[in-house]
Amino acid sequence: MQLARRLAAHAQTSAAQVELLALNDAPGSLHPVSAALRGFGRDWRKFSLTAFVAGVRASSIWVAHVNLAPLAWLACLLRPRLRYVVVAHGVEVWALRSSMQRAALRRADMVVAVSAYTAGRLVELHRVSAAKIVVIPNVLADGLPPAPAGAADPNLILSVSRLDRDDSYKGIDQLLRALALVRDARPETRCVIVGDGNDRARLEALAQQLNLTGRVQFAGALATADLGVLYDQCTVFCLPSSAEGFGIVFLEAMAHARPVVALHAAATPEVVAHGVTGVLVADADPQKLCGALLGLLNDPELCVRMGAAGRARVQAMYTPEVVEPQWQALLQTLA
Repeated sequence: MQLARRLAAHAQTSAAQVELLALNDAPGSLHPVSAALRGFGRDWRKFSLTAFVAGVRASSIWVAHVNLAPLAWLACLLRPRLRYVVVAHGVEVWALRSSMQRAALRRADMVVAVSAYTAGRLVELHRVSAAKIVVIPNVLADGLPPAPAGAADPNLILSVSRLDRDDSYKGIDQLLRALALVRDARPETRCVIVGDGNDRARLEALAQQLNLTGRVQFAGALATADLGVLYDQCTVFCLPSSAEGFGIVFLEAMAHARPVVALHAAATPEVVAHGVTGVLVADADPQKLCGALLGLLNDPELCVRMGAAGRARVQAMYTPEVVEPQWQALLQTLA
């Protein structure tokens, strides 16, 4: 949706005519983003036909997800001079099995990677020319939130993740096992896990097996405002993911001045500065995670310093005011 907002804003400040198509969103639900944005309610047949016809007529195509890149590639078969850009995020790009998707990536005039790690994977796995790749990081779409007004709960850990079977790399299993160790050393500690998915029931059962009832709460999916309250309330944020292409949730936690415990893996070290804005552990071993969590929970002053450094890092590197000029320059280049 961030790309849609950028293109809509570009249309308002230039002579460009922009048509925005969204596969998964319901028709009529996207007018707050842009009146030019049409949702197709997951109707793949209607979306693909509309997108292909619109693409053939366009001067350039911007593809927000690699799964849709073959539509732009096919349009180029009819119009060889047509230019298109693909945005590459993370695991959805690294794990491509479709030869058509790989061909569409290589044919793209430009690929925007949200991290240097993702850029490297594009070159290594799919032979995308490094000269075609530009790294532009994700941002907090709404900018920096207000600084937390009150003191954090010294016993509260927060984690935010999809809870799907396909997303086991997020490390919630390992987090639960680490929390069982934290409980033994610090019984007053609690954790709220925000998110939903088809693996939630199994994870809840695992929490019960680990005797974490009353210590771990699965809160489900929350509205942005409610999630913001939890970011402000927690003392530490933890997500031991092994395969983040960027990690927006790390930005969110840092923006709320909360230190992060995560893995030194994939693109996470680009976002979380080890020893400055959080603690990065070598792997998701529960003992190592437990040690990192206890090190922060037992040192409130360190949490405050790391939280302040994280908020300053977001303000300096990951707000729309900082990153949008990079997008505008790219849009002008391919207009």
